[in-house]
Amino acid sequence: MPFPVPQKMKYKQGEFSLEKDFCLLFKYRGDREIFRIVNVFNEKYEKLTHEKCYPVADYSGKLKPSIKLTTDDAISGEEYKIKIDKNGVSVTYGDSVGAYRAVTTLLQLIRENGKTLPFVDIHDFPDIKRRGFMLDISRNRVPKLSEILKLIDLMADLKYNEFQLYLENHSFEYVAYPEYSKDIEGLTPFEVMQIVEYCRDRYIDVVPNQNSFGHLYQWVQKPELRELELSPGDFSINPLDSRSFDLLNNIYDSLLPCFTSELFNVGCDEVGGLESSEKIKEACEKYGVATVYVNHLLKLHGMLKDRGKRMLFWADIIFNHPEKIAELPKDMVPLVWGYEADTDFDKPGKTLNETGLDFYFCPGTASWASVLGDNEKARLNILHAAQYCKKHGGTGVLLTDWGDGGHCQFFIISYIALAFCGGVCWNVKGNTDFMLPQQYIDDFIFEMRKGSFCDILFRASQVIPKNGNCTDAFLSILSDFDNYTLCDKTKYERLFEAKKEYDSLEKEARCLTMCCEESSLYVDEFCCNVEIYKILIDLLVFKYEKRDSGKIKNLKKRLDIIEQHIKETKVFYNRLWDTRNHLTGNTAFWDCVDGQVRKTREFCKDDLK
Repeated sequence: MPFPVPQKMKYKQGEFSLEKDFCLLFKYRGDREIFRIVNVFNEKYEKLTHEKCYPVADYSGKLKPSIKLTTDDAISGEEYKIKIDKNGVSVTYGDSVGAYRAVTTLLQLIRENGKTLPFVDIHDFPDIKRRGFMLDISRNRVPKLSEILKLIDLMADLKYNEFQLYLENHSFEYVAYPEYSKDIEGLTPFEVMQIVEYCRDRYIDVVPNQNSFGHLYQWVQKPELRELELSPGDFSINPLDSRSFDLLNNIYDSLLPCFTSELFNVGCDEVGGLESSEKIKEACEKYGVATVYVNHLLKLHGMLKDRGKRMLFWADIIFNHPEKIAELPKDMVPLVWGYEADTDFDKPGKTLNETGLDFYFCPGTASWASVLGDNEKARLNILHAAQYCKKHGGTGVLLTDWGDGGHCQFFIISYIALAFCGGVCWNVKGNTDFMLPQQYIDDFIFEMRKGSFCDILFRASQVIPKNGNCTDAFLSILSDFDNYTLCDKTKYERLFEAKKEYDSLEKEARCLTMCCEESSLYVDEFCCNVEIYKILIDLLVFKYEKRDSGKIKNLKKRLDIIEQHIKETKVFYNRLWDTRNHLTGNTAFWDCVDGQVRKTREFCKDDLK
């Protein structure tokens, strides 16, 4: 069965076989897009079957076409129809993007069935207009261009049509500030242009995403920009300082030439210092914090409107002041985010529908700050976002994949959530079964021949699920040693049971049989993340023992063993990191781990004697 599951699909008795060098008839008449799509089909068909078809434009003469691509003015956009019967394969579309979606589905049918295709009638179209994925490339992990292109191919197969690369630091080479990127292996402007063009060929809109208020730590730490910081340690810029907008203008002028999208995501979430900064205290007391924030949004809106762009922004702060929503220009697009299984998308959807604003809901993959993810949380979070987006007439769903805490999770941890979101946003009712994306990934990405890798990934994510934004063991390395609140969430005995379960899952993964080219790499990435989490559990165990007994037995010996485990896992991790990512940033997570080891030694120094 194709995935995402089409809106309407009915199998019938019978099969049609594609013969060698079969004729493919398409309506050309100078349409270069259709010519390109036919060429894409031919290339992919050859990879699947080691044979080619014989494309013919407009007129087939005495040849009997096995596949016909025809237009229908009654359908438009991404809508398409496929009919397979004794006469062959008929593909009907209105616009070229519909032809591309149809060819994507047809190729999936061929991957599943070979050249002998079942009789079927398909009528398909998306439930949600904009179906996007956002990848964080500012939290240490910047994938190589080749890896981003692979991700785009997967997104295209899942019928995504929007892609965002999140920027807050210098992981892009800003031409206005070349000196800031000299020690960081970021994406170059030309690489971003390559990404944009690669996406355009797959009907994916690449939307620039640049935080423009908070989350600007690396910018405001520069000596020449430090005066722009709202207040020490909050990482936001001063919205009342004109030099803040000089900075943003330079950033935008560096970014925008690389993109063709009409949209621009300015971020503006989690702005620290709004209610505490002495620099804007007088303005906040006179006009209110909400007004100061909205005025900043309006300035950004004007800057982008002058550049012919429509502004997207994270909606967390505006929903803290819902009375201000009515003041927003009607062409602004709020992005309502929330990453919990019970995040309420219903109420904000109703509110925004009544205002007439276009809006997105933004769930998450639940991969970050966890090491092994939480696929059940992701499932519920994504499902609710899609359901309420459709219910309230939202414009889009943007799945987010963040990199908090050093971005230690390999991308394999996000695969199931990525596939599920693509499916459920295309056809909400038809793709709620969480086994469908797992089967898709197993069949078409891992190419399983024995066992299910997705089943292992899912079970690993549920051994110790996330509590809020982090798993307990991950949050432990980010907090003080004597922060014992974490010890109230998971039972001490459960930590040791969990390690045994992880050992078992690792062994299962090593026994899998996959036919994909990267099978060994996928297994290594999973096993590396498992080893990392076992290290975090070992460090968390010390907190329990210190709290409950006041003394940690055999601490020196146990710490020596853990540090050796860390040393070996770092080597493993760095080798895997370098395969897919730029080298910059590979130490960030381990700095947190090493820091926790130091805190343990310092706080428990008496136990080391």
